[in-house]
Amino acid sequence: MTSLSLYEDLLAPGEELRLPAGGRIVYVASGELAGLHAGQAAFGSDEALVQAGSDGATVLRWELTEWSVDDAKLSAHVELDPWADYVMRCERGAGRAAGPGVGCVLRGEVTVDG
Repeated sequence: MTSLSLYEDLLAPGEELRLPAGGRIVYVASGELAGLHAGQAAFGSDEALVQAGSDGATVLRWELTEWSVDDAKLSAHVELDPWADYVMRCERGAGRAAGPGVGCVLRGEVTVDG
């Protein structure tokens, strides 16, 4: 079964992070990572080695994998049709996604009714 997982990486200045091959979005919550600044995100699917900037970085990373995950902050199993096309996106705001997702509140809190 496919897992959509959220990780939080707290990187020291200059620290490297090895990312396995697979669908992922990285969002830089603070600092700098591989040319991305705070508030920026990027999609990737190839194996990668990225490095934090001189102030370090806090990185939120969503990964779509075909294996079970133990060390994620949050993980959800999703059923995906292997013959269908899908989109991974990183968005900010109060919009509602049309499908399953794993989100993260950057500031404040969320109250879910019903």
